[in-house]
Amino acid sequence: MKVVVMSYSGNVGKSTVCRHLLQPRIPDAELFAIETVNADDYGEDEVERLRGKQFGDLLPKLLVPNMSAIVDVGSSNAEALVQRLVQYGNAHNYIDFFVIPVAPKPKMIKDTKVLIDTLARIGVPGSKIRVLFNMVDTESDTPVVFKMLFDHARETKSFVINAHAVLYENELYQKLNGTGLTIPILLDASNDIEAALMEAKDDARIAKLTQQLAARLLAEKTNCELDAAFTALFC
Repeated sequence: MKVVVMSYSGNVGKSTVCRHLLQPRIPDAELFAIETVNADDYGEDEVERLRGKQFGDLLPKLLVPNMSAIVDVGSSNAEALVQRLVQYGNAHNYIDFFVIPVAPKPKMIKDTKVLIDTLARIGVPGSKIRVLFNMVDTESDTPVVFKMLFDHARETKSFVINAHAVLYENELYQKLNGTGLTIPILLDASNDIEAALMEAKDDARIAKLTQQLAARLLAEKTNCELDAAFTALFC
């Protein structure tokens, strides 16, 4: 599977989507970051970095059969990437999905609508354009908060929208940011944490381990939410 994650807005959580939602669920996917601003979202060895105008360098890699790739396009390069897609004609045929994360803010919702229309105008089929609701309050009614997008989907049928393709506000993502840890790694370490806690005597050590255990419990619930969002996004 080859997935491009992009938005005309910044701060919609694209790197969180790539790292925590997509990469653990797309086996052996290579991660590319096309970004000139906030380029420190990933570690040096985590991604291959490109600028929007270097799509010609990225495209041959996306043409490899049976290769899985996730392309994180920064907002500062989204327009440049669209221009390159136009230049390369039917290059979008070699991308399986365009995922557009959107947070519950009016400007971000409007920017998402504009990007959807732009992708549709250059020939990307509606079945490939998927909206992912991100940083949503758990008490919110998604179809109400994002009414503009649901209405637009009904009117144009130019993209796929599913109220269950949603990631909620979650402190865990911020806690993991910059640590090199992912949710699967945290879950795999659960037995080690519990064993260490049983043997710990020092108060500081116990406090650190209990914090890790609490994070693991949060990770279990978060992982279930991510599974549900992934299924809803690509069903």
